[in-house]
Amino acid sequence: MMKNLQVAAKPRSRPGTAGRLHLALATVATALCRRVRSEYASSALILLPLLLLTSAALHATPLVTAQPTGQTAFAGDADAYFQIRETGAASYQWQVKTGGTGTAVNVSGTRYKNAATPLLRIVTPDATLDGNTYGCVISDGSGSVTTAFVPLKVFAAPTATAPVVTLGTSTISANSTADISLQITGLATGQSVRIERVLDLNADTKPGAGEPLIQSFTVTDGTIDPAQPNIPGDQDATANGQIATAFSLASSPDLGRTQGTHLIRITSPTGAFLPITKTLAVQGNSYGQNISGQVRDAASAAVGYSVVMAVQGSTIVASAVAAANGNYNLWVPVGTYSVVPVSTGYTASEASQPTGTVASGVNSTAKNPVLTTATATVSGRVLDASGSPALRGVQLTAISTNGYVSILTSDSDGNYVVPTIPGTWTIHGSPASLHLLGYLEPATAAQATTTAGSVTSLDLLFASSSTPASYATWKTTAGFSESDLTTAAISGESADPDGDGLTNLMEYALGGSPKVADAATIAPAVDSNGSQIQISFHCDDSRKDIIYSVQSSSDLAPNSWTDIAQSIGGGPMTAVSGRSTVTDPGSGARTVIVSTALPVSGKLFLRVKAAK
Repeated sequence: MMKNLQVAAKPRSRPGTAGRLHLALATVATALCRRVRSEYASSALILLPLLLLTSAALHATPLVTAQPTGQTAFAGDADAYFQIRETGAASYQWQVKTGGTGTAVNVSGTRYKNAATPLLRIVTPDATLDGNTYGCVISDGSGSVTTAFVPLKVFAAPTATAPVVTLGTSTISANSTADISLQITGLATGQSVRIERVLDLNADTKPGAGEPLIQSFTVTDGTIDPAQPNIPGDQDATANGQIATAFSLASSPDLGRTQGTHLIRITSPTGAFLPITKTLAVQGNSYGQNISGQVRDAASAAVGYSVVMAVQGSTIVASAVAAANGNYNLWVPVGTYSVVPVSTGYTASEASQPTGTVASGVNSTAKNPVLTTATATVSGRVLDASGSPALRGVQLTAISTNGYVSILTSDSDGNYVVPTIPGTWTIHGSPASLHLLGYLEPATAAQATTTAGSVTSLDLLFASSSTPASYATWKTTAGFSESDLTTAAISGESADPDGDGLTNLMEYALGGSPKVADAATIAPAVDSNGSQIQISFHCDDSRKDIIYSVQSSSDLAPNSWTDIAQSIGGGPMTAVSGRSTVTDPGSGARTVIVSTALPVSGKLFLRVKAAK
């Protein structure tokens, strides 16, 4: 009996879930291996190399550790501020692009204050500044870098009465699974609002540069998407001038469950009212023991306003904000933990952090985690797979091949900055963050190498879960360069750029990577049981442009293949004319098993065919 294993697959192991540090990817030496059985090789071990994505732009110091963010102002109201964070700078010069286009020039005039500092102040902006973009040139004497240019939107003074915003609670436990309700009344019928949640590291009740944007979404009065229940909407589904919505810590990414002050900010995309901010205090879980200590840098100096995480295995069990003096107090259940810090402008070696066992009722003290000052960064934007819109508040985890980790979020313009040291870094989007926005984590994470310096303009693209997948969309997120995407011999459906025997179309159907020789990883499991032979493989109902067919043949002749099971347009796999038995969970990315009877004598070959 022979078995054709050309194009059968098991689903890939996806990197992480909500609350994961993805520690398994921290060491390239432990490459992902999968044993493959075939008629030609009884066993083979295939190493899965990591996909490398780099940018041509490399810079030395100074480092931009937090980009400026776009600002909204109202004519005749408060001043507008643009702020950056950086290291190694000797001088600053803010610049403006009038109308957001053309050549940047140094800001000038009496309305601009502090133009040579990290915090630009624009005095009482008016309509003449609407649409301008602002950025800063940062120099250290030997070189300079320029931040992103971000917009200023100036609205007329609002004339409508401000809505009333009611937060269901002002205090909640970090391990609570309850929804936090948000009621907004006094709106115009059908009006939209943007709701943002920011981790207020310094507890000054103002979103600041480098403070993580945990969540950002728009809700329209009377609108909810039943097909995307994960995306917050107006729960009364009635256009009545009021919005009832909710969010929860349990469905949040790791930083969204951090003990500390969270700001809930409600704004009008059309400038109908001034921003409204509510405060949510996320308190330590109700455990009888804690971990405490001080966050420090390599010189043992305190690092304030960082986030400290208690990690058990590969799970972040709890996290808390350290005070200005670096001191933290982290309530945890009984167990053994490593204590890992994250902070803007720093990264952390996982292996160098304090560890220990926390017993019931016994506080674990003097656990002093150490941050390493970043010497390079990886930066870009987090975007929809089409290139627009920007995705705000997406948590990113970056892990280096030498065991360092950085955790951060994209800001309100979709910009992100990963603090790094020299090495190769793998960057994952948090599934929890993406799920809240209606997006999917791609099968292949982005990578960048910072050995030669900072990497810029590395945009991270994510596909919407509400849009049926297509090969054309997939290939834009699959690691192809811009040049590759215009070369059919590399990115075409029938091409095999990694030389692993699977065409790009088959990689798409089976959840593989076209730039990584992963045929071993996504190969099928084939087995026999008495009078039956079965083949199991990866099937994905989002691949609505793919027809999956399981076929059998007794002699491999070109015209001898017969369909025994088929899935069309993302539907469940079904037997064809009673020639097979199918086990199919029916939805999502899943493993499908197709069994058929072995012949009394002779040979039988099975294969999976993917076609559009």
